[in-house]
Amino acid sequence: MIRYALIALFCMGFSASGANLVTNGDFSVDCNGWTTSNTDGFFCQNGSGLGPGNPGGWADLNNGPGVSPSMSQTISSLVIGTQYLLSWDMQSAHHCCGDPINNGVGVMIDGVLHEYAIPNSQGWTPYSITFTYTGTSNVLEFSSQRNGTDTDAGFDNISLDAVRGAATPEPSSTILVAAGGLYFGISRLRKAARQIQ
Repeated sequence: MIRYALIALFCMGFSASGANLVTNGDFSVDCNGWTTSNTDGFFCQNGSGLGPGNPGGWADLNNGPGVSPSMSQTISSLVIGTQYLLSWDMQSAHHCCGDPINNGVGVMIDGVLHEYAIPNSQGWTPYSITFTYTGTSNVLEFSSQRNGTDTDAGFDNISLDAVRGAATPEPSSTILVAAGGLYFGISRLRKAARQIQ
């Protein structure tokens, strides 16, 4: 029993992820969980004339020219020093108005912006970013029609997971000292109890 308590205390310094940290990244029923800005009435797509997601529902970042629509959410359980994989599927949402050369789509995580160009003909295509979280920002944001383009974009299957087998931060020295002290104290009590018997 004591051994299990010590193991649990020791492991408190590690990240134990493995599950998708994004809320509603597949948009299967609705688009709840996302904060939007500058989006038009097409944001949440599910069985509309624009076609299905990959599969099911999907998010559409579109608006008139000169506006950059975005969607974001705060990821609360990121651990500094841990490596993560962010992946998603992306398409040209309306198959018009895209710019195949200039970057019209942005993905920001940990305060770092990644930009992409999407041609009008692009169907659902997988993308991914691997990064080590620095603690700069835990906001995940997707945006379109950037850099003066009118590039609209569709998003589906957004996932953020800790990379399996990646190095995780060392347990804090406080936790290790506490575990050692607890073990030493319990050992002394056991020894004293045996001497009394």
